[in-house]
Amino acid sequence: MLADLMTSVLAIAALAGGLWFGWRWLDPAVALLGALVIGQWALGVMRQSSRALVDATADPEISRRIRTLIEADGDARLSDLHVWQVGAQAWSAAIAIVADRPLPAAVYRARLAEIAPLRHVTVEVHRCEGCGDGCPRG
Repeated sequence: MLADLMTSVLAIAALAGGLWFGWRWLDPAVALLGALVIGQWALGVMRQSSRALVDATADPEISRRIRTLIEADGDARLSDLHVWQVGAQAWSAAIAIVADRPLPAAVYRARLAEIAPLRHVTVEVHRCEGCGDGCPRG
């Protein structure tokens, strides 16, 4: 918003300078400057967005805590885990769990309640009968 405000103020100043002082070159010069400012801002947004789209923003500590809490009972194993940032201090997770004696998804979701920045959690649970310690790990 600051870049937009700055380019608007500069555009008005350029028009006023052209009107009062006859500086016709000022408006195109300020337009080019505004294009550079907005282009720089757009590149920053694209960098942040692309990192979020490929899960590059995942916090390894949150992923570690999720794994520890889900696998605490010795039966459940994470077979797939995706963590991504959805806000300044908000994270989302999609979790696939396999277990010999699976619990309801709500139980696994409740285990994650202590992770404050975790806002949206999707839990998928699969039975892995007879696997014991041989259940696949993600």
